[in-house]
Amino acid sequence: MKQVIVVLVLFGLMIGGIVWNALYINKEVTRISSRLGELPDRPGENAAEMARAIALDWEKSSRIIGLSVGVAVMDRVGEGLAQLTAAAQCGDYYGYREALALLFDIVGDLSRLERFEIGNLI
Repeated sequence: MKQVIVVLVLFGLMIGGIVWNALYINKEVTRISSRLGELPDRPGENAAEMARAIALDWEKSSRIIGLSVGVAVMDRVGEGLAQLTAAAQCGDYYGYREALALLFDIVGDLSRLERFEIGNLI
């Protein structure tokens, strides 16, 4: 009987960890998406500062997100933020808008990958 209780406790902890992880990642995705939405429409000094702040924030939260999200997706977010920051600093309007659009898509992938779907399990 003790073994059943230990197994149930471990199973409960595992399920709790999975749920906490999904909630944390979805909260971070929402936060990062809203910060990306606050960026100015055109590149410039203010946009570069804001993009750098988002990149620093991402570095902090990526340690926990990286525990369950694949390296490829994590790298895409980091690269997208670097591209966005560089385009904002240089005043490259088209590069800035492209990087911003791609970042919205990549950050959306983080949330999509955490959903309980058969495609995510395989």
